[in-house]
Amino acid sequence: MDAEPTAGTHQFQSFDCADLIRIALVALLATATWFRLWEPLPRLTDVSCCCGSFMQLALGVVGGAMNYARLATAAVVSTVAYYVYGFLVEGLLIRKDFAPYTAVYRPAEAVPRYMPLGLVCTLIATFVIALIYAKGYEGGSGAAEGARFGLLVALFVVCIFVVPNYVTLNIGGKLAAELALSTFFQWLLVCIVIGLIYKPAITEMH
Repeated sequence: MDAEPTAGTHQFQSFDCADLIRIALVALLATATWFRLWEPLPRLTDVSCCCGSFMQLALGVVGGAMNYARLATAAVVSTVAYYVYGFLVEGLLIRKDFAPYTAVYRPAEAVPRYMPLGLVCTLIATFVIALIYAKGYEGGSGAAEGARFGLLVALFVVCIFVVPNYVTLNIGGKLAAELALSTFFQWLLVCIVIGLIYKPAITEMH
């Protein structure tokens, strides 16, 4: 006979996606309050410029040549590319291979409840990746620069995320290999998109 869950267990189970998003927003507000980042916002009307100016204030030490509007645009577009690719590959192409592991993954009908959290976190991740790319930008073809950078990012994600998941989750080798390949090319695509969109501010002045 199973033991009755404690009050603490009930509280943990009620801690859902909406709670996590609220915590993230509170943390963002606290950061903005600490650094007084809200002051320029009323003067900004364009969304990408707003995001870019926010990052310029928060990361002002990175130098004057950083193009923050392009940085924000690259993050948004690469996030869209990330989810389109994920839907086509994991949502359609290899979807059937998830079926034997229903005890490991959430059912498809439960996923939309958590999608807002996933979207927010993916956007943050692509923004961080775009910022790292911009810091190391060496000129030349955006597609080639993005691809070279993407190879490193993709290898990092596979080694730090997919392989540890295979170690800890009860999934088969075939699915793990498919996820490794899928994730590798997904992040390679993300970085190529970033490379195609991002250009330093100084180059746009010539």
